[in-house]
Amino acid sequence: MNSSETTPNYEVGYGRPPVTHRIKPGQVLNPRGRPKGQQNIRTVLEQELNGKVTIREGNRTRIMTKLNVFLVKLINDAASGDKKAQANLIALLRAANMMAAPDVSTHQVPVTTDDDAVIADFFDRNRNALEVMKPSEPPVSRTG
Repeated sequence: MNSSETTPNYEVGYGRPPVTHRIKPGQVLNPRGRPKGQQNIRTVLEQELNGKVTIREGNRTRIMTKLNVFLVKLINDAASGDKKAQANLIALLRAANMMAAPDVSTHQVPVTTDDDAVIADFFDRNRNALEVMKPSEPPVSRTG
């Protein structure tokens, strides 16, 4: 054996494996990987929801996709008063940006003089109860 065959003419390190450990041409590193033709969940879900079904409405039959049947049923249930279906429909409409989320109102009604009188009367009648609830001294912090 020649010493040049046992020691490579380059430095072995990160990203530079020895010649004996390199991947050979045609070598398969993951022989039992994802089988060809296997589909992910999104593809299967899209195929199933786009599948056609025949439904009967009154005296006539219609051919619709499963997704359309699902949405028609959801809308009909919500219209008939089913609270869960109504909540699901509103969530679906918001997710599809067809309905805006409710705005939080920051408007406050101003306090009137009559309201001031009611508040003062409440404090006068409940002064004893409020003094019992009020601590005599603030709590002492025990960190240190």
